[in-house]
Amino acid sequence: MALFVFAIIFASSWGVASTDSSLFCNNFSVQLYLTSASEKALPEPVLPVLLTDITENGVAVSTVAGAVAMVDPTQIAQNARSGLTVDLLSCNEALSVQAGPLPWASSPTRLALGDDWLRYDEGAVIGNWVLMTGVLVIGAGVAHKMGFEVVQFPGALILPTFFLISSTFASSIALLREGAPGQQAIGCLSMSASLVGISIVALRLSPRFFQAQWDEENCVWVDRSESQTGWVLRYGKLFDSYIKGRQGYVVIELLTSIAVGTLKSYQILEQNCATLLWSGAAVYDLYALSQIALHPHRDRYAQIFYSTVATLQAVALTTQAIASVSSSEETQEQVKVVTQSIVTATRYVMMVKTLLGVGLRAKDWFDRFRQSRLAPPLSLEPEKLLKEALPEVSVFPSTEPLVNLLLSDQGPELLAVDEGSSIEQELRSMQEVLSADTSLRSEEGLQPTLMVQDPFSFGLSSIHATPRTLNEAIEHTDYHLKTDEMLPINLEKPL
Repeated sequence: MALFVFAIIFASSWGVASTDSSLFCNNFSVQLYLTSASEKALPEPVLPVLLTDITENGVAVSTVAGAVAMVDPTQIAQNARSGLTVDLLSCNEALSVQAGPLPWASSPTRLALGDDWLRYDEGAVIGNWVLMTGVLVIGAGVAHKMGFEVVQFPGALILPTFFLISSTFASSIALLREGAPGQQAIGCLSMSASLVGISIVALRLSPRFFQAQWDEENCVWVDRSESQTGWVLRYGKLFDSYIKGRQGYVVIELLTSIAVGTLKSYQILEQNCATLLWSGAAVYDLYALSQIALHPHRDRYAQIFYSTVATLQAVALTTQAIASVSSSEETQEQVKVVTQSIVTATRYVMMVKTLLGVGLRAKDWFDRFRQSRLAPPLSLEPEKLLKEALPEVSVFPSTEPLVNLLLSDQGPELLAVDEGSSIEQELRSMQEVLSADTSLRSEEGLQPTLMVQDPFSFGLSSIHATPRTLNEAIEHTDYHLKTDEMLPINLEKPL
């Protein structure tokens, strides 16, 4: 494009010169020299460019990994906002409007729509919403296949939202403020959708619609009623890291992200940096005070960490805001080095913490996978388990006289579990036969053995662990064979 414009200018000047030689400027080289001499050199960045690039990419990768591993939402939110904090601190009125490509953390799709200076912001808004829609559709499909409780859907959507909301809101405001009518419509729709989404989250966590309660004994969130079983698993990512009475703190995190995104949209203009710094200091001071005063996090050490990070960033912005109105340019540059170094250090600490959380979550997944391979998964419903178990389960529980009587030559006592009966009724029948004194639980020092017989073979098909109750005997039966016959439970002498 620049070469095309230069060619037009060159052709025009040649045509004019050929028409009237008196119009040709003989001092063209002198004029060119004066123009270049009037240009100001761009100021050097406070921190090395290589360090800034490494930090940006490292934090972005750790944030994405943390969102995939479903770490604490506050961790994702603070990580995503930290880059914008550095941008606020680097505001410099000597620079021109930032119109280049956005970092991939702000626009993962790297779209650029149109040919004006807002093409990257327009691509970021549309691309980010397409990405969020794709996450929503894929998440809904996986949840429908595996179960909404297993996937923690739709509560887990808060994690990619924190990753994208600040940058998306910043580009939306830029389109609304500087764009053409079509771009303004896109920015307005994006901002409205963001605010509607936050309103839905706030409504879901309001007392009227909140279907969880705090378990004081175990200090965890549980379902409020049996009619809403699984509500905590589906929506828990919105509030399960917070204590009782602070379940709505995620709304504060979302509003803080939107406020930082708004400040970022004005920082790209590189104008009124002092006002921008004071506004940023106010936002970060309020957020740090909310962390310290409300003490929302359930984990004590996580609360100390997040409060410390928020306080350091607030102090950095407040210090530079004060220096911007009361210090010389040289002092301001020195303060910038200190404040940006502080925020960069917090970014590295948060990156390490995020990666540590991802590692711990991966270890937890691996342990669960290994346990599932060693012990095949059982049915969640005990009645279904009984129906799917082998036709015959032999339990050797006791040597009491009553049991010996049952194990006499007359043959074992059979307790048939009918298809429509409940577990509690059959256990009650078993207790009536064995009596309370000879129940499976009351036998001390006994090492009973659960043995599963396959009616289609001549021997034992498997020998399992040694349960002490009938419930444990049923729960440890991991040899599944569907059958329409009744399930007899035999009491036989040990081999």
